[in-house]
Amino acid sequence: MPPNATLSSPSGGRAHPATGRRRHLTSRFVAAVVAAIGMMLSVMPAAHADTADTVIATIGVGARPFGMAITPDGTRAYVANLGDDSVSVIDTATGTVTATIPVGAGPYGVTITPNGAHAYVTNTVSNTVSVIDTATYAVTATIPVGDRPYGVAFTPNGARAYVANWVGFTVSVIDTATGTVTATIPAESGPFGVAMTPDGTRAYVTNTGGDTVSVIDTATNTIVATIPVGAAPYDVAINPAGTRAYVANQNSNTVSVIDTATGTVIATIPVGAAPDGLKITADGTRAYVANTGGSTVSVIDTATNAVTATIPVGANPYGIAFAPDGTKTYVTNSGNDTVSVIGMPPLPGKLQVTHTSDAAGPLQDGQVVNYTVTLTNTGGQPIAVDRALALAGVLDDADLVSGPTSSDGALVVNGAGDLFGINGTLAPGQTVTVVYSVVTKPYADQGDHNLVAVLADPANLPAGVPGSCTGLGDCLEVATADTAAVPMVNAAVAGVVAAAVLAGGGVYMFTRRRKSTTA
Repeated sequence: MPPNATLSSPSGGRAHPATGRRRHLTSRFVAAVVAAIGMMLSVMPAAHADTADTVIATIGVGARPFGMAITPDGTRAYVANLGDDSVSVIDTATGTVTATIPVGAGPYGVTITPNGAHAYVTNTVSNTVSVIDTATYAVTATIPVGDRPYGVAFTPNGARAYVANWVGFTVSVIDTATGTVTATIPAESGPFGVAMTPDGTRAYVTNTGGDTVSVIDTATNTIVATIPVGAAPYDVAINPAGTRAYVANQNSNTVSVIDTATGTVIATIPVGAAPDGLKITADGTRAYVANTGGSTVSVIDTATNAVTATIPVGANPYGIAFAPDGTKTYVTNSGNDTVSVIGMPPLPGKLQVTHTSDAAGPLQDGQVVNYTVTLTNTGGQPIAVDRALALAGVLDDADLVSGPTSSDGALVVNGAGDLFGINGTLAPGQTVTVVYSVVTKPYADQGDHNLVAVLADPANLPAGVPGSCTGLGDCLEVATADTAAVPMVNAAVAGVVAAAVLAGGGVYMFTRRRKSTTA
């Protein structure tokens, strides 16, 4: 049964006695100071703050915290406090509550819009959703939904929110632009948790009373599949690739793994007692499960579907959220009004590469074109770099005048002629650029009149002199042609930047493509 099935209204503030007021206030002041000092000590990371899967801080919040979400920039965590009808806002840099926002009765679920501008909070007693402006902490709208709303999830573009109404046996669809419910979808028994696929085409809804998961087609807002899982499924999460859905089965003490392509359960993983909240890391390698009956968090390796760690946290944990940089997991503890902060293993290294040039107009004989390769490690661990820069398709039409040169010794450029290697190791967050310049030959001396610069894994280099970027990964193409061979192209139609001028022996057409790859 949901945690507030028999919820009564908070008793409110306690009146001071008529006598002994000064003494009472003094004692309150001393208690507040002691509490503040204790809180400061509790949120300060210990010496083992970088230890993975260990609680490194504890933050006091409102009464009976359940749902939690973190802004996309990672600076604030929003915690729904069911026991006192409020939302606590945590400054993640200091680990302190910087605001407390009154919302509707019985707040449970909370999620942040993809652009970070608003937090949506489901109020299970008042049957509404509160919309909080994250810039001002003001409730800007209150949206009526179904009976006993709990889970809420957005489409990737933030245009719609899907709300599971536990008692109403429905899912409300909110148009976030207008703040109105535009569809109500009949659901199975006790819909509770909601998760959206990365492409936004499907919403997965747990049915606590039916021991199933409903799959909603978001284009038609109809249920297209119903998947049996464990007993009393509560939360659901989908991996970043959209290939697996993970379901926490509270009464089975298990997690069901659904293959989203086939709609079948392909694994059942034993976890702790009464699993409720569940989230998957940004790299998809781990799932964190809050075991409310055991006051622990289970960590699942998604490659093996095995529990690799069991982390003691506060009493009766429910909600889970990750810092966007992958360094911390936040867990709400409804039994002792706190949030546990868990240190996480650093995310694997992730290489992001862009290849650009400054050519922005018609190329003429003797024109210099400057190229820049930018390599960034967006992950949490060092990553080895092994890239080849192939310039055969450039140097048949231009001469190399400088570079390629690296901006940092972390990456070294080796090679000669028309083939170079970029090798080394990037630290987490490190960016290194490699620059080179060419000058175009006279038109009559050019080869195929098409400058094609290729950056690729050495094993994927094209053979010979590439004639274009078609089928190649990170590639830049600058084409030249006379008017007889290639007519003028409408840039808006062709999707390229095109220009022509009469120069030297003919008319030159410039076409530039910029691509970004992540490996």
